[in-house]
Amino acid sequence: MKITAIKTIKVCGTLTFDGVRHGEPIGTPAHVHEHLRPPHRLTSPKRGHRSFRHEQLWLRVETDQATFGQVGPVSPQAAFIATTSLPRCLIGQDALAHERLWDLMYRTQAHGRTGLGMHAISAVDCALWDHKGRVMNQPVHRLLGGPTRPRIPAYAQTKGMSQHREHLIEQSKALVADGWTRFKVFFNHGPSDGEAGMDVNEATIRTLREHLPESVELMVDAWRSWDLPYALRMLDRLRPYRLSWVEEPLRPELEDAYGRLRGSVSVPIARGEHEYTRWGAASVFHRGGADVYQPDVMWCGGLTEMVKITAVASAAGAIICPHTSLIKPTLHYLAATSPGEASMLEYPVFADTFHAECFLANPSMAGHGTLEIPGEPGLGMEIDEDKIDSIDEVTDAANKGTSP
Repeated sequence: MKITAIKTIKVCGTLTFDGVRHGEPIGTPAHVHEHLRPPHRLTSPKRGHRSFRHEQLWLRVETDQATFGQVGPVSPQAAFIATTSLPRCLIGQDALAHERLWDLMYRTQAHGRTGLGMHAISAVDCALWDHKGRVMNQPVHRLLGGPTRPRIPAYAQTKGMSQHREHLIEQSKALVADGWTRFKVFFNHGPSDGEAGMDVNEATIRTLREHLPESVELMVDAWRSWDLPYALRMLDRLRPYRLSWVEEPLRPELEDAYGRLRGSVSVPIARGEHEYTRWGAASVFHRGGADVYQPDVMWCGGLTEMVKITAVASAAGAIICPHTSLIKPTLHYLAATSPGEASMLEYPVFADTFHAECFLANPSMAGHGTLEIPGEPGLGMEIDEDKIDSIDEVTDAANKGTSP
């Protein structure tokens, strides 16, 4: 069963949302530049009807036995690399030989060890696992050794949630009523905002602690936007609020600063969303370390590499709580991994800010803070043609299966 093609598929449709629109910006490292800061960072959520055209790119791997595997959406950059650079080492290879295929991709991509090159390798790897599951008529987590548990616990990722006090209370209480007991909020103020920004950040967490049940777990995401002095001061102010972790307070390259931070604060530090491969994980744990490690299946090297990253993190005494750019592959990883090594899923709760599953025939649905383990063959990523307007191959014909 040999690989014959790696294709990019464009899927188009119309999305419609009614109700609250979640548009609160988050802090980013670029906000040190004044002209890049949003003018209004505490927004009142808008309500009403919204309809717009949405396009996705999917990656599909095909074989000489008329079988295929697919995954999506993927970024245009990852799709370009996957269809122009990776075919030279994959066309004609055994589509079921995951370890060999991953090694071929990694060793032939001199500049693909991280970043968008690794995004492309991750997407191809996940499409190959989807293919293997389809061929063997088994969900991927079974092929990886699962299931290890009956359901997957999740926490509510609330990107876009308004941090105006009254709206924050209203929205968070609604999530509790829906069964969520774990929340992650995004801070939108950082070093450039000084003491006043710290006050806003602390007020967000204080409001949640005052108005939610004591048992609710709270996490904070700073999205790489702080420096070390700011992080030390901010985490000291947040110490009384019993946070489960603070995520990516510093940029990932600041390993020594991470080590100093973890040695100075009691709040657990989470990171790893912007790290890649087992070697990246080993470097993290050798230097700055992490209490919670957060690789993304679709970015760090795919499911094949996630198994190895898990071993590195486990040996270092850290728990994995993967970042979620796509839910289905992440669910399969968690379903195949011991709950003592990988804890729970990051679940984006606002559909108007997370469109990745909008065209799926069987989107992942959380109930009372947990998700069912997928049972369909492969990754369970079937496109529902009733939800789309068009589906077309858009791979550049000059790049199919050719060497650069």
